[in-house]
Amino acid sequence: MDKNFSKIFLFSIFIILLPTASASHFTGSFTDYGNDTGFDGLFDYLTIEAGVYIDDTSKDYMLFGRLEDNEGNFVEYNDCRSFPSGTSNAKLNFNGISIYRNQVNGPYNLRYVELSSVDSCGGGGMPPNIEDSLFDSHTTQAYLYTEFQRGDAAIYCNNSPCIASSNLIKSRDNINIPEPNAPNTIDGCEDGTSGTYLNSESIEEITITSLNHTFFKVGDTVQVDIKVYCDGAYDTLNFVYTNSVDSIDWTVKDSVDCVSTGLSEFSTTFSLGHNIGQHAIRGVFSFVLDPTDICSQDAGDGAPYWGDNDDLVIYVKECNLDSDCPNKECDNLDKCYDGTYRDYQDIQNTCNPDFSCTQNNECTVYNEIITDNDGDGYDTECDNDCNDNNNSIHPDATEICNDGIDNDCDGYTDNEDSDCQGKYKLNLIKGWNLVSLPKIENSDIDSIRQIFNDDFEKIVTLKNNKWHIYDKLNLGHSNLNEIMQSDGFWIKTNDNLSVLIDNESAEYVLLNLTKGWNLISYSSLEERDVSELFEDVIDNIELIYIYQQEFRSFNPQKPNNFLIKPGMGIFVKLKSNDSWDFDGTYNRGAELFNLNLKDGWNLISIPLISNKTISEIFGSNKLYYLEDNRWKQTNDNDLINNSHGYWLKENQSSLIIKGNRTSELQFEIHEGLNLIGYPFMQEKSVSEMFQNVMSNIDLVMVYENEEWKTFSPLKPNELNSLITLKPGIGIFVKAKSNAQWNFNGNELVAT
Repeated sequence: MDKNFSKIFLFSIFIILLPTASASHFTGSFTDYGNDTGFDGLFDYLTIEAGVYIDDTSKDYMLFGRLEDNEGNFVEYNDCRSFPSGTSNAKLNFNGISIYRNQVNGPYNLRYVELSSVDSCGGGGMPPNIEDSLFDSHTTQAYLYTEFQRGDAAIYCNNSPCIASSNLIKSRDNINIPEPNAPNTIDGCEDGTSGTYLNSESIEEITITSLNHTFFKVGDTVQVDIKVYCDGAYDTLNFVYTNSVDSIDWTVKDSVDCVSTGLSEFSTTFSLGHNIGQHAIRGVFSFVLDPTDICSQDAGDGAPYWGDNDDLVIYVKECNLDSDCPNKECDNLDKCYDGTYRDYQDIQNTCNPDFSCTQNNECTVYNEIITDNDGDGYDTECDNDCNDNNNSIHPDATEICNDGIDNDCDGYTDNEDSDCQGKYKLNLIKGWNLVSLPKIENSDIDSIRQIFNDDFEKIVTLKNNKWHIYDKLNLGHSNLNEIMQSDGFWIKTNDNLSVLIDNESAEYVLLNLTKGWNLISYSSLEERDVSELFEDVIDNIELIYIYQQEFRSFNPQKPNNFLIKPGMGIFVKLKSNDSWDFDGTYNRGAELFNLNLKDGWNLISIPLISNKTISEIFGSNKLYYLEDNRWKQTNDNDLINNSHGYWLKENQSSLIIKGNRTSELQFEIHEGLNLIGYPFMQEKSVSEMFQNVMSNIDLVMVYENEEWKTFSPLKPNELNSLITLKPGIGIFVKAKSNAQWNFNGNELVAT
């Protein structure tokens, strides 16, 4: 062999054997540092810079990371952005408050990091495609957890009462509206991310009042009033206190349980400690909460998902006598009348840092201020008009349930208001949203348009691996005519949008899924953990994605988890074709069969065993069947006999029947005409169905689409009008002699 050829050959083999990298990938370079964005000496983030190589700049890229400490606590980072071509550093900013909350010193381990490409960070298109991922790729420096940001209280007060109003804390995490000082706690104690506002555990208002002074004095008795929205008797509220925010030592002062559902107010009293400075009082509210828990994250049985925690910080002063700071004789509101009030220019009594009192001004000078600018008869100071520039908004107005406005000034908007209960609010952001509807009454696209008030640009869904689109601006290129109950879909809006839909969910949903990506609905009004929701079908799942301003993924092989919430659409990637039904979870237990009926007479059979009676399935209609060569009529309380075919006279409709596939049936065949059921859920040829009993058959007939079709074993196959048998259609069989046929779940045999 030529020596040069040998060298070239060996070099070629060497090149072939070299490991290859994906087009876009991690370079393996990692560095970390603390990032103090607030310049207060505490790290707001622990930043890890990861080297990435980007090959395709036409796409955007998602970066996911999970940071773990040596006790198994984790902090996650998830972001989507564009990258320049070639090599650059990508910053993963892990939240400092979360690191402080775990209270474990470093070093920390970058347990998992993932780079995925996506059509656009703004949503739309297929879910992310994983380009590269690494486990245990980096260990950080040895940080102290006390070097990281702790968080802020909902409000800081110098005087009594200290009120954390509904506007500050009526949200939980980002439910309803983001909390201004989220997580509203001084040590990073986090709220749960699930639940429905004014339905599933939320703190609405906290008031702290000194029973001794107009300020907070060491040793004072304080009354703490907390308004909460109870979801049931398992909900518990803990009153928690620390006498120093610098050296936090929480103590539970009281613990109370809800006794009913709805808005409730609970109170407790206790004495303040003798430290001068900032004290903190916290409300901890959740279900299955232990009376000793100082944060809902400490609760068990999944309760942290629904926990709410809010802190108020009060400055506790030290004035020796009440008489040092006497009360004023007049207040801010005096003789309120006709949309005006008298605003007295006085000075509030407080203690100076040297604990002396300010002097009182005499209440002799005041300004008259008009406070009914819109002339609706309601003023801001005396009548609590919440919008003095719109005369249709005032305390006696009717709440409109889908305009995003508190019309009646009661502090609640749209479906938060008791006037609008019984509706479910679906919030969409400007741009792409991945959604589904808990219940669809009419699947045609015009009905779906009405649900969204026709206030959108495009609707796109994935059916049998093909995209279908409804484009309002280009109807000529639209090919989407309906959204089925099983469909998830993308919807693109021109602005933020809230729609109210009936507070109902579909009873059962059948999902016929294909190998690869499927875009499915979540037909429930309850929040569920993704792993629990798909537990019965997880063996056939490669990936699950949701999208709420960013993609989140669940991989059965990767440590990650999140909640599936009402209104979400879900991308599911399957290893093989599958059929699921949904009755609160996705499962393969019972199946659903869609029986489509025409006007007039229908020749039917039911391939599933159902425990429902004839009247429960078909109403008052009667079914007719053939037995012992005689026609008979079913009774209302009869169950379906799956060996029978039936005649049914009905208007055009569609029925969903839930049950299990038949694994054993007996057919009593008589010489002459028999009407039997078709036991399969899929189509089969006549020859395949009757191959083991064909010698006893003269003729097979079905009535489909107002037409008789026949099969004769004596005819060449191409001359028969009946070739294929379909689920849901009854079959007439003309037999040569009496016989018994058995169906074993796979085939029909003679015995």
